Amino acid sequence: MGVLFGLHAVLNESAVSMVVASIGSSAVLLYCAPAAPFSQPRNVVGGHMFSCAVGLALRHVPYISESHLVLGPAALAGAVALMQATNTTHPPAGATALLATTTPLDLFFLIPVYTASVTAVATAVVVNNIIPGRRYPQFW
Repeated sequence: MGVLFGLHAVLNESAVSMVVASIGSSAVLLYCAPAAPFSQPRNVVGGHMFSCAVGLALRHVPYISESHLVLGPAALAGAVALMQATNTTHPPAGATALLATTTPLDLFFLIPVYTASVTAVATAVVVNNIIPGRRYPQFW
C-alpha cells in the first residue's frame, strides 16, 4: 500500500490510488488465506493484469464504451472469462476491471496495477514465511 501511495504522490494522479480498493481485497486473501488457489502469485498478478487489460480495451470498443450500462458489466464478464481461460482467477481483480473502465490514465493504469500486485505478492512472501507454520506461495 505504501508503494502505491508513493506512486500517487510522485505522479500526482488520484487514479493511481483507486487501485487501493482491489489490492486491499487481495491483501485479505494473501494474509488470511495464503494457501488458497486464488491467493497464489500467478492468480494475484495475472488476475489483476488481465482484468485491467480487459477494462482498458473495452473502453475503446465503440458500442460498449458509449454505454456505462454496458461497459462495467462487459469488463467484469470479460475479465472473469479471461481469468478462467488462463487459470488466473483472483476475485479482487474483478474490481480492477471495473476501475480500468473509469480511470483517466488509460494504458498507463497498467503500471500502478502491476506495481501494486507484484509488491503485494512480494510482501506476502516475506511476511507469510516469517509466521511459524505458514508457507507461501503454495505454487507459482
